[in-house]
Amino acid sequence: MKVKEKQDAVPNMEETPVPAAPAPATKKEPTYPVASLRKNCVKLFHCTSSTFDGAFAGQDKDKEYSTREAEQVLKAWLRKEIR
Repeated sequence: MKVKEKQDAVPNMEETPVPAAPAPATKKEPTYPVASLRKNCVKLFHCTSSTFDGAFAGQDKDKEYSTREAEQVLKAWLRKEIR
């Protein structure tokens, strides 16, 4: 028995409209003072306060950081080569 193939079963990609990508959410992350991040560094970043102090030694203490930004500062400091 021969199976008849349907040409219409799969739409042509050229004819299928592509939905527009949704606009990226502009949700701003909350920021915190360095002292507050330091106070909670064990819970937030799983590091000691001395590690936190070392990572933020050259950073602006008056600037407020999001947890993501602070984590990036910590990771960059931890990756530095020891001399």
